[in-house]
Amino acid sequence: MKLLSFRILLIFRILLGCVFILSAVAKLVAVDHFEIYIYSFGFLPLNVSFVLARICIAGELLLGVGLVSNLHGRLVNVSTVVVLLLFCIFLCYAALIGREDNCQCFGTLLDFNPVQSLLKNAVLILWTLLVSKVPSFSWRPRWYLWVIFVAGGVALPFWISPPDHWVYQDSDREIPCNKPLLEECLTTDSLFVERGSATGNRIVLFVSPRCPWCKMCVEKIQTLQRKYDLSDSAFIYVIPQLKKPATMNYSPIVVSRDLFTRITYGQRPIVVLVSDGVPEQSYHYRALDEKELRDFLASW
Repeated sequence: MKLLSFRILLIFRILLGCVFILSAVAKLVAVDHFEIYIYSFGFLPLNVSFVLARICIAGELLLGVGLVSNLHGRLVNVSTVVVLLLFCIFLCYAALIGREDNCQCFGTLLDFNPVQSLLKNAVLILWTLLVSKVPSFSWRPRWYLWVIFVAGGVALPFWISPPDHWVYQDSDREIPCNKPLLEECLTTDSLFVERGSATGNRIVLFVSPRCPWCKMCVEKIQTLQRKYDLSDSAFIYVIPQLKKPATMNYSPIVVSRDLFTRITYGQRPIVVLVSDGVPEQSYHYRALDEKELRDFLASW
């Protein structure tokens, strides 16, 4: 009977480990969404959000493997409960400030809002306490094997999906666009001029409402705007004509598909820094530098 009970609890322990591994993999697959979610709270710089997202993924992966292996049970059990409690504190804050979007607990695989994720974490804590009664296996690897395992687990998310600021250096951050044509629009087209495009420093975003990468770009820019309390007038959103209505939380300039394509060379999203109607730099949304954008819009 004791052997049967041990086997059942061990199976539940392995399943719990698989939940953590699944969560880590799902976050890693959709790491762009996860890092933007962290950044959207405005507490951390953009680059720090990139790193923290991958550390969270590595932590969940290590806990998952620790639970499945059933080695060093007490350490893994305590670490699991502590991590879940820390996540609960963060989720309570998210719920209190009214966030109802996907908290990225399972990336884009499963959509949980903060309240639902709190309930899920409560179940996982009880699950952890239940399987903590399982005796650990007696095998004890050499200390250097643990060092290699932990270092490899931490490094894995950074190797599979390096943070953007590691990938995009100064030499390859800029993405081409038709700057002469854009300057003509900014200084002569009434749609642009009415938005003040010919005066001062502004950021012009070429996006499409249904493009997932464009949505992340907009989220990134709007978080920066909230964080530094910048005026809406500092940002000009440009979209191509749509065949069907789309939901947007910004007021865009709508241009013909032909003009949009000729300016962007068919690429989107593009973020252009404009000074007195003259395009200076044009960046891919992954290559944005928070400090540079903040300094560029210092007058706002």
